[in-house]
Amino acid sequence: MTLDEIGPLRIGGYQIPIEIDNQHCHMTGVLGRYAGDDTKIIQRDDNLPKQVIAQTCLHEVMHAINEVYIEGIDIDEHIIAMLSQGLFQVMQDNPDLVFYIAGGYDEPEVECVT
Repeated sequence: MTLDEIGPLRIGGYQIPIEIDNQHCHMTGVLGRYAGDDTKIIQRDDNLPKQVIAQTCLHEVMHAINEVYIEGIDIDEHIIAMLSQGLFQVMQDNPDLVFYIAGGYDEPEVECVT
């Protein structure tokens, strides 16, 4: 799956699209950014390792979560970076945990035959 195949992300009550804009990101010197005024994530996806693209997306999601759930309190960029890198590592190294958190705990009902 590529980044442009991901539909809008549901964060709180918002549908937040991921917009690929390599030119904008190159011009502004960033890998991505959360555009709160437009409620969207703008991100690069060119000539970067897939892990960097994925981690950048998670970083921007953390900014969106801050905006939606913490009302945009000024959280230092370094804190967002460290939290997103830590969460990314945990998610990468523990796919069973990610599956469980995403709803994998809802096991199908087993029908008893008598």
